Amino acid sequence: MHQTLARYPWLAEWARPRVDLKVEYAGELRREFAGMIVPRNLVDAAAVAHLPKPDLPVDRGEFSVLGDVRRALDELWRRWQHSASTGWTRLESHTHPVHSVLAAAMGNRRRGRPEADKALRDLVRGWSAAAAPQAMSRLPRRSGG
Repeated sequence: MHQTLARYPWLAEWARPRVDLKVEYAGELRREFAGMIVPRNLVDAAAVAHLPKPDLPVDRGEFSVLGDVRRALDELWRRWQHSASTGWTRLESHTHPVHSVLAAAMGNRRRGRPEADKALRDLVRGWSAAAAPQAMSRLPRRSGG
């Protein structure tokens, strides 16, 4: 915007207060956004990308309604790991893959859905709780000092 004003100096007096308001507002937005970024969340997210796939509880009864349980849980892990490793929010907030996996595996069927939903969410919560310390232990250590 300042470059445009430089090309049309006769507009400067009229435009300067408006441009200053926009610059001030952009600064406020930058500060608000910076306040939403929590460095620990970014570290966790970066480390989650390198976590190995955990043992999947394919024999739990609540998951039998998913059909091919191994495939559904593999998909849940893949989606959760991608979501958690590319996001900037707490690991616990990445539960939306549960809905995707349930919808793909069950379609419109309702029988057993609440139990499967709860069990999948519990599984994701467990991954989130285990991932942060596991992720931190896998990060490279700072050398020297």
